[in-house]
Amino acid sequence: MGRNNESDGRVFGERDAGKYLGGERHPVSERTLQRWRLEGIGPKFLKLGRLVRYRKSDLDRWVDGQLRSSTSQNTQ
Repeated sequence: MGRNNESDGRVFGERDAGKYLGGERHPVSERTLQRWRLEGIGPKFLKLGRLVRYRKSDLDRWVDGQLRSSTSQNTQ
């Protein structure tokens, strides 16, 4: 996706992670991110006490892993 930069240590909350993944106009909802965490199918995340945070590098890695060449390919 061209966003990988391991020196970029940005960390996002749920809302900002959703915007980063889906864009300002169509962000991934916080509820979807919560469901993905529960099902173990979304990006890796940090659990800091009660807070959930996403590292930019983990979001980029997850997005890169979603790349498909056919709609019939499994996603996980």
